[in-house]
Amino acid sequence: MCAKSPVDTLIETVVETGLCTRCGTCVGACPAGNLVIDDPAGSCLPSERGLCTSCGLCLSACPGASVDFAPLEKSHFGDAPSGRLLGVVRDAWLAHAAEAGTRRVGSSGGVVTQNQKQDLPFNLTITITNKGFTVAGSNGVMYENDVPGRLPTVPKNGRDYDLKRLQALLVKVKKEHPKELQAILSANSDTPYETIVSVMDVVRLGPTEEPLFPSIVFSAGIEY
Repeated sequence: MCAKSPVDTLIETVVETGLCTRCGTCVGACPAGNLVIDDPAGSCLPSERGLCTSCGLCLSACPGASVDFAPLEKSHFGDAPSGRLLGVVRDAWLAHAAEAGTRRVGSSGGVVTQNQKQDLPFNLTITITNKGFTVAGSNGVMYENDVPGRLPTVPKNGRDYDLKRLQALLVKVKKEHPKELQAILSANSDTPYETIVSVMDVVRLGPTEEPLFPSIVFSAGIEY
């Protein structure tokens, strides 16, 4: 009568009884490469290839061999997990950052990034160029209609600067950053004085005279 190999004991006492945690420790511990996980997207359980040398490393390294997780989870959560890979799940939520810029550059929807930025200054910057207005903040440059690479943010309307569209964008930014009061204004040294004053007016006040960004800081290049 052949003695039971360590891998057979592992399969019978851990895998087949539902104690396997799917950690893969046994696979990594086996020097013979006997244990594999063929379906990582499925049941994710180890199986053996008939190459066991009876070293016993898989069984001694297994964290599930000494813990009966099913009754433990039932006693703590009132139920056994519906899926072993997730464990007991009370609720699952799908979310993403409200800011389009944060959502674009953040990982997995940018939720963590936006939460971390709640108390950080937005650093709103408006640059007057020959083609229109380029608007940026702490999350990067804002593209026209949120289309990556499309600049300036607010292009000219024909030969004129589109102040009304810039103001609408700033109203939206203010709603997303209600505590923000400052805006940095940048322009070429040859930008007409009247243009700078007109931009300052729409930066400070919205269409119904509501305050937007009353504190304006001039960057290098503007003479005022």
